[in-house]
Amino acid sequence: TITVKHTLRLWRIAREGARSLREACVKARVSLRKTRMYVSYGGAHRRLWRDYFYPTFKDNWKVVAQRVAIQGNGDYGSLAFRKAMRERVRRIVEDILPSRPEGDIILHSDVDIQFFRSCHEAVMRSMEGKDIVFQRELAGSSRVNTGFMAMRCVPIVRDFWIEVRER
Repeated sequence: TITVKHTLRLWRIAREGARSLREACVKARVSLRKTRMYVSYGGAHRRLWRDYFYPTFKDNWKVVAQRVAIQGNGDYGSLAFRKAMRERVRRIVEDILPSRPEGDIILHSDVDIQFFRSCHEAVMRSMEGKDIVFQRELAGSSRVNTGFMAMRCVPIVRDFWIEVRER
């Protein structure tokens, strides 16, 4: 997604010899496509998706939702939670990253999130110069929470998720 902040960078790259806007976007690591947000939810979280997540969504992203057949309430650390996390990593490695053009920025989110304003600019700003970003588990902590994350579709990110899957 091209934002105002990308304009100067694209113009500079175009001056340096990019033959097209697409080539400049690839060099600047800016996507011409609509940002996609992937979400997965099971039976216990259907109400969260229907009543909180989707109705409060503010950004012009393409939301790709998948219902998953995970039994249980999905409480942190439970068997259902661990199965859902394994399915999330499998989906990222096997379905999502390979299906998106290299350089695209995608998001993955839990459905227990409620949006109060657009977060597109904040996400894109946090991705500048990075390949993956996570929400923090706790303020001041270095632990990450995979409940809301953005990643660039590049080999190093896919390798990271492959390593996570193998552990």
